[in-house]
Amino acid sequence: MKVVQFSLAICLVAIFVCALTDDKQAELAKLQESWREARLYYEDLLAQLDTLSTDKIFAGIDKAIDLNKAWVIDRVAYNAIRANNSLYNDQIEDVNRFYNDAKSGYRVILKDLDDDDLKQEVKNELNDRILEIDRMKTMMGFSD
Repeated sequence: MKVVQFSLAICLVAIFVCALTDDKQAELAKLQESWREARLYYEDLLAQLDTLSTDKIFAGIDKAIDLNKAWVIDRVAYNAIRANNSLYNDQIEDVNRFYNDAKSGYRVILKDLDDDDLKQEVKNELNDRILEIDRMKTMMGFSD
């Protein structure tokens, strides 16, 4: 009887580990896709920036912030599963709050800039986001 219970316990542990591994792989794939989508959008916005009106630049920044938030949330989810972290929901709330503040605050900071200065600030920020994604991918050992 104890052998059967022990065997069942081992099977349950194996099932849990496999499920956790599958969750990690799914979150990893989601994270890589978020990074790819964000990086492509940042590059596309950079390429068009000189031809866009201020309103379109601000709309582009809104979408860039949303994409940045999405990959940060995906990274938090991946790290939470990897570390079996129960604080995941609190971390996601913090990320959402931070990006909502960023979305409402950047217009105040950038509204008084002339078109050339605005475009330069946005170019600098987009290039920083691209470098950040590349650093994260390298740090985690991902390739394109």
